[in-house]
Amino acid sequence: MKFGALSVFVSFIAVVAATSGQATWYQPNGGRGACGKPLQNGDLALALTSANFAGGRNCGKRVNVQYQGKSITAVVQDECPGCQTNGIDLTEGAFRKLASLDAGVIQVNWNYA
Repeated sequence: MKFGALSVFVSFIAVVAATSGQATWYQPNGGRGACGKPLQNGDLALALTSANFAGGRNCGKRVNVQYQGKSITAVVQDECPGCQTNGIDLTEGAFRKLASLDAGVIQVNWNYA
């Protein structure tokens, strides 16, 4: 059987599974995140649970976050030991791009970019 270049290429495309979890928001107010960089409230940054933070191995990774047809890309800059399993804590600026701050907690899908 002969395979064309396209069929070989398609067989190597990886499917990226999204993780589902709760997203909350916080105001870092210029404090240093667990990755060591100062964070501002308007930054597109987020904190991962301790398990997903993996001792800092995921610092600097880009994360796509989706909520009700809206999508943002934020950077891992902090750890959220109080977040629920697969939950994320978005900076105020990142959360505002997805929902009103009054929502407080939203159910999102996210994956590493």
